[in-house]
Amino acid sequence: MKAQIPFTAEVKYEGHILLEKSDGFVGRLLPGKATIEVNPEPGNSVFAFNVNKNKNLSENLFKKNIAIYKNGNGVVVADSQNSFILLEFFEPNNLKVWEVSLTGWRGNFYLKKQILHSAFLFFGGTSILIPYFKHPLRKWPQLCSVVEDLVYATDLAFTIPSIEKYEDGRKCDMCDLPSHAGRVVFFSWARMFGAIECAEGVAMVHSSELPKRPWTQIPYLKVGEIVHYDHVEPTKPRAGKVNTFSIEAIGITPLAP
Repeated sequence: MKAQIPFTAEVKYEGHILLEKSDGFVGRLLPGKATIEVNPEPGNSVFAFNVNKNKNLSENLFKKNIAIYKNGNGVVVADSQNSFILLEFFEPNNLKVWEVSLTGWRGNFYLKKQILHSAFLFFGGTSILIPYFKHPLRKWPQLCSVVEDLVYATDLAFTIPSIEKYEDGRKCDMCDLPSHAGRVVFFSWARMFGAIECAEGVAMVHSSELPKRPWTQIPYLKVGEIVHYDHVEPTKPRAGKVNTFSIEAIGITPLAP
């Protein structure tokens, strides 16, 4: 079931509101200035933050200015700081980390809203614990600290259970997959890359390897879907990019459900 979005979002370009199509397409833009504005729906506990390339958070007031410019190849793109995250708290102890971004792809621009992470909160003594972020590829200490501060500083109307109630529900996701098949475990519209869990481990999927789809011009991965990959290779160093993956998957094709 598709998650209910606890906010509305719109893009303004040079002060004018852009109409959003079904796939988030808002138009082909020239160099200039765009703005994302978000309004939480009444009754929701939602907080906004900027995130830099080192995953450090700073408070955001539900508005983000984004520079649109031509890159070295002459393609109009959005600045790398093209998104912010929203933390949504709801009963009984749920946390959703939303990402809202203005994503450029070959001169086309899209307003994208997605759940990056979904986790449960627990009390451990006097601390708020989030087991989901213990995974090596999900570690996000500052986010966990921000969540703890918000829980204690605001009147969030839910009861957080003891860590003793936590059960690790992970199962062997690879046991039923054919050779050279992997399960998508992460995808970010803002950064246009993903990750799959496969026999060789967790492999990054670079934007150049994202599969094309017949109903939209922008390629993507969907968390949970099964994909075929030709092979994996050591991750390539890329200027200005912080990478926590040791391998990347090449030749990605979605498999029929």
